[in-house]
Amino acid sequence: MTGASKRQKAAQAHQPSEAEWQLAQNNFLQREDRRRRAEARWRGAASKRLGPEAYALVELGWAAGFWDGEGHGSASQRGGEFNCSLDQEDRVLLERLQSALGGIGKISKLRRRRSKGGKLQFIYTYRISNQRDLESVWLLIGLHLGPAKRDQFARTLSVPIVTLLRNEKALPKTVTSATVGRRKTLR
Repeated sequence: MTGASKRQKAAQAHQPSEAEWQLAQNNFLQREDRRRRAEARWRGAASKRLGPEAYALVELGWAAGFWDGEGHGSASQRGGEFNCSLDQEDRVLLERLQSALGGIGKISKLRRRRSKGGKLQFIYTYRISNQRDLESVWLLIGLHLGPAKRDQFARTLSVPIVTLLRNEKALPKTVTSATVGRRKTLR
């Protein structure tokens, strides 16, 4: 038996009680509150020192780097639905991201789960689920993303157009030209 499977078995054997979850959640929320106060002090000092315009550019750069490292984009070809999201234990980081992106997106309520190693975890999810907001985020940080995330963003943004073409419906007036190649994924 490997070490990983032993840990998984041990985690499955002990299911935390509701009281254990509550205690862990209270500790988590206290740490989050201290983190939020420290972040507010730092942001205030940085904005004052740099000025609002320069600080906004620094925040956009930070947001692009954060999304590049942690973000995820996916899309459903069937309904043309898409979802870009980020899971984090630190809500303060997600609030900073949302603020840097001009308030775009939504942050979920605190959820609880077990990690792969069996540890209790509390996470928040930042989510963008409509095309207009996704396009706005692309305009703000798209050019500053690495190649992998840029491609992921492009695929996610193209899903509504591909879906319309597949269903032989008219393209929106904002789309002036489209080249449709024959790919196995489009069949």
